[in-house]
Amino acid sequence: MDQVEEPHWESHAKGDAECESCNEGFPHDCMCGGLVHGEIAAIPDDGFVQLTHCDRCGEPEMS
Repeated sequence: MDQVEEPHWESHAKGDAECESCNEGFPHDCMCGGLVHGEIAAIPDDGFVQLTHCDRCGEPEMS
């Protein structure tokens, strides 16, 4: 694998607090009033990264 795989945000249920495409702990409330969805993506060398995306403002979660 040469790059981080692309997230599949279109598979997440916008506005659904029980989104089945999210990984554990997601979705949760965003400061804008939307829901932050979470997805794990594979990265080179057998690693992974947690990706987040708000279904309203489109911003990633800032921790």
